[in-house]
Amino acid sequence: MNVFLSQKKQKFTVIGVCGLGGSGKTTLCKKAVEKFPDRITVFEIDWYASPSDERRNTILNLIADNNFKELEFWEQPINWYNWDSLTSDLETLTNKKSLTVWNAWDQDTGLCNKKIELTINTEPHILLVEGIYLLHKPIRNLLNYVYMIDVDIETTIERAESRDEHKHPPQYLEFKKDVRYNFDKNYFKKNSKNVNTILTTPQN
Repeated sequence: MNVFLSQKKQKFTVIGVCGLGGSGKTTLCKKAVEKFPDRITVFEIDWYASPSDERRNTILNLIADNNFKELEFWEQPINWYNWDSLTSDLETLTNKKSLTVWNAWDQDTGLCNKKIELTINTEPHILLVEGIYLLHKPIRNLLNYVYMIDVDIETTIERAESRDEHKHPPQYLEFKKDVRYNFDKNYFKKNSKNVNTILTTPQN
């Protein structure tokens, strides 16, 4: 981060921080903000996710009905986001340095009723865009640089299930585990060329 903040010509840099759920993206971003509270702002793509209960109930009903054709859509979690609103808001924040997000997804409740207000008024400044899926178009085109946190998939599953087991039934957690192997793993392999720097973290 020091490198980007010390650049004289680049007054504003948009940096993506991606990786599997449970890889440590949020922790990294929080530490960056703690170190440079006036110079770094975080934009979360999860704000644009669909409501948790609605998504979970739809998936569990499709599984119960053996409706595998419609389930294919939900097996690609890239479809869980409103990409049009996300990219539009990110462009607005980049250009106008101010943004209000209405009805953002709230990780604590799973509801889309959170209000987010962001204002950038210092230079140089870094906008950290944090989320799993940042390597495909059009989102990748809006990022100047991308870090990917590389943690083995088994570790991320353990972390995510420890975080979410009180929120979801076992069948849904199993579904999300399968998604990591069947979609997420291939997503990062396919789009790895769009990563600038890979970060690794010590394993427990």
